Amino acid sequence: MIKSILSVVATLLFICSIAFAHGGRTDACGGHRDRKHGGYHVHNYEKYCACHPEAPECKSGPMPKKSSRSKAR
Repeated sequence: MIKSILSVVATLLFICSIAFAHGGRTDACGGHRDRKHGGYHVHNYEKYCACHPEAPECKSGPMPKKSSRSKAR
């Protein structure tokens, strides 16, 4: 009984940590200011390139994938 309760609690804590992994909303250009790392963090390059067609990321062929925190900056 105790193992099943602990299992449920652990699962709920894990789900909650995933839900709070990203605290910011995106703006009209598909991104937001990145307070932790500085600069601007893009989530939706389609919207970003509509706002900033001159950006280097938007001039090269297909749209880049969503950026990842694990990649070196």
